[in-house]
Amino acid sequence: LGAGAAPTVCQRIVVGDADNGWAQYRGDAQHVVRYLSAKRGRQFNWRRTTIDREVRELVEVPVLLLSVIGPFEWSQEQWGKIREYCLAGGSVVIDIGEDAQAQRNAITAAIRKTFPEYALSELPADAAVLTQEKDKAEVKGMQALGNGFRWFLFLPRENWSCQWHLYQTAEHEESFAFMNNLLTYATEGTPPRSSFLSSTYAQASVPSKTMTGARIQIGSDVPAYPNLIATMDRLMRSNYRLAVAEASEPRQAHVLWVNVTGTQAPSATDQLALLDAMEADKFVFIDVVSGNKDWDEGFRATLKSLKDGITIEALRRTDPIYTGEHAGTQGFDVTKVNFRKALQTRFAKAGRCDLHAIFLKGKPVGVYSAHDVSSGIGYHYFPGCRGIMPQHARELAMNVFLAAYENKVRGGTAAGAGSGARQ
Repeated sequence: LGAGAAPTVCQRIVVGDADNGWAQYRGDAQHVVRYLSAKRGRQFNWRRTTIDREVRELVEVPVLLLSVIGPFEWSQEQWGKIREYCLAGGSVVIDIGEDAQAQRNAITAAIRKTFPEYALSELPADAAVLTQEKDKAEVKGMQALGNGFRWFLFLPRENWSCQWHLYQTAEHEESFAFMNNLLTYATEGTPPRSSFLSSTYAQASVPSKTMTGARIQIGSDVPAYPNLIATMDRLMRSNYRLAVAEASEPRQAHVLWVNVTGTQAPSATDQLALLDAMEADKFVFIDVVSGNKDWDEGFRATLKSLKDGITIEALRRTDPIYTGEHAGTQGFDVTKVNFRKALQTRFAKAGRCDLHAIFLKGKPVGVYSAHDVSSGIGYHYFPGCRGIMPQHARELAMNVFLAAYENKVRGGTAAGAGSGARQ
């Protein structure tokens, strides 16, 4: 199969060069990938693309290089694709050419408008994205955007395109080293996906049934995964023709997904939302993002203190959340899942996700995960994540939503954390 079988690790969009299009023929992306191939001892590919491509096609490649050559105007919908690409696990590097520096303010304004919940700030000198490879990246003055767990958009202070085009690996080692570190960071050191694999961006279908879902975040203020319910909507439509509408209030949702993202105590509103969901026979799923042990221990204590009678017990292997055995349909068998690097040991790279049944006065009301599931749903990789690999994370999450839908049909018996939860 030759070079066609090599993974595509970088894609390039050129804007501001509508007059003659000569910038399309620069060797910057080609030479970046040449450098990556030489460093890693294997062949990689790159490709040209445009912002008019579907998001599901863009997310097939982990790194997107946006080369700004001159003035350009993108619609809100086009900038929205950059947002969706980043929230679907992609990493963007925006390189502004020497003759296009006048566009910098307009670009930063567009970034802030596209990502209103995140702050564009200078990348810390100790950021993990700079230290993933033996050759560290000594980059100064770069602005970046992140969700508190992963940096996903980068705006270098200087123009790197010419350095790459001329393959100045000795004179400007930092720009090449950054891209090498970024590739490892964006994939958590796992082999890049084959170019022959289908997109990780689920293709939604026309639904035959509908349920509602809501997400709340406890522990920090920066939204980790604001599109989680929308992602689950596409996954459930694609696999089960079951639409998931985002509820305006948690109490109106059939499933309440709780992201624990830090040590901040839950607000009175969040406490009420949790208790309302449990007392109203909704299905609650609590996920410790990054699998941080301290956050896990702290929130377990917080959860138990919300109301007398709340207990947490290990979920049995035969529970439908593990087996996927739901009435009327079949989910996924995730009794054994592949672990992220932080959970792998010398002899084991797979095992059982650390799930627990939540009870309110003896009645099952939901499931608690001490291992990170949410990051895998969006294919977000970052160092130190104590979670499960994306494919299995998605399958487990779909089991959760199937359990919540079954709970809805049954009228609130918390299928999925019920019959299998206790001996």
